[in-house]
Amino acid sequence: MERVLLTLTTLQTGLLQLKGPLHKLTLRSTNSCKNQLTGVMQVQTEAMLVSSTTHVPTLTNGLTQERNHTDVQSVKKVLNHLDAQSVKKICTKHDLKVHMRTHTGDKPYKCLGCEKSFVQIHDLRRHMRSHTGEKPFKCSACEKGFRQKQYRDQHMRTHTEKNPFKCSVCEKDFVQKQNLDRHMRTHTGEKPFKCSVCEKKFAQKHDLKVHMRTHTGDKPYKCLGCEKCFGQIHDLRRHMRSHTGEKPFKCSACEKGFTQKQYRDRHMRTHTEEKPFKCPVCEKDFLRKHDLKKHMRSHTGEKPFKCPVCEKDFLRKHDLKKHMRSHTGEKPFKCSVCEKSFAQNHVLKVHMRSHTGEKPFKCSICEKRFAQNHVLKVHMHTHTGEKPFKCPVCEKCFIQKPLHMRTHTGEKLFKCPGCAKRFTWDSSLYKHKKLCTGET
Repeated sequence: MERVLLTLTTLQTGLLQLKGPLHKLTLRSTNSCKNQLTGVMQVQTEAMLVSSTTHVPTLTNGLTQERNHTDVQSVKKVLNHLDAQSVKKICTKHDLKVHMRTHTGDKPYKCLGCEKSFVQIHDLRRHMRSHTGEKPFKCSACEKGFRQKQYRDQHMRTHTEKNPFKCSVCEKDFVQKQNLDRHMRTHTGEKPFKCSVCEKKFAQKHDLKVHMRTHTGDKPYKCLGCEKCFGQIHDLRRHMRSHTGEKPFKCSACEKGFTQKQYRDRHMRTHTEEKPFKCPVCEKDFLRKHDLKKHMRSHTGEKPFKCPVCEKDFLRKHDLKKHMRSHTGEKPFKCSVCEKSFAQNHVLKVHMRSHTGEKPFKCSICEKRFAQNHVLKVHMHTHTGEKPFKCPVCEKCFIQKPLHMRTHTGEKLFKCPGCAKRFTWDSSLYKHKKLCTGET
């Protein structure tokens, strides 16, 4: 075995040709070649150097079978390219081949599941674990599995308490340097990643990548059960629990399970009675930030959700969705007993009690039971004598919100389907229909 050093100029003149495969190609910088390439190539081969400049014997080991200057020419092209670029360290001919893909953009290894492409086959193998769920790297302390060795090694530090990277501002420790670098942006406010479409800036490259999907509409993560697509992998994982029934987040007080951590945390407050979100206007407390946000509209009068048909405004998106059914006539909630349909789910639940006889709301004074809570509230006024609803016209008081106002407005909501005559009260319409249509 013979080892020789070939400078760039020697190789480019083609004075030396190699017999046998190139086992090791290493580029390393030298001071003497700064103006040319700042590198030399160390070649280790099993064959003798031959002086012929016109013939290159067949290379072995399955690297190539062409009897020409292909390998030398390829190396010359790389070196010429590196003359204008930075020097890359290349250990084997395979590494050189892989490195060339960074210039050509070639990604020959394609995933059959999602058609994502990769430069190297081991990258594809790692990616396939995201489809199969395989986690071959186990933590020796807690047996937790990981798709990649580096993630397992990082996790192991949580057991050894070795976090070598410390923030100079708040002294928080990190397992990885890149995590520290990302964390530092919370102190500096730096957002180096900018959207090319809307120019919005992000602190993390991953956040920009996810954001770009709002412009492209790309949803690369598909559920194999129902084919629903998602923009982020964690959204797909959460969705999969709707198929598997998995509820990994358990309440420490009552052991109730939840599909998402945020739901578990919110439920925990029902045990602690903690309401961390306070209204700055009336100081009312709320379990959820979302509930506080909706409540604030009662102070501001904001109704951001508008019906496209009648332009009526609503405080909540859910209310608009329910309202739209009054235009479309949609009644998606069907009774399993009598097949009667309803526009809203809670109305179906109340209706089901007419079949089951369930009356879950009980009067604390006379123990009379009711199928609906609002009926119980009205009933309670019969014990207290309270008449909280006062007519603004005649100042007459009522136990429940009165339909009495129709006597002042003349409003007639109830229409006969036979003769189109209208009535103020449904009872009046009922009596009329017996005479008009014979319906009972």
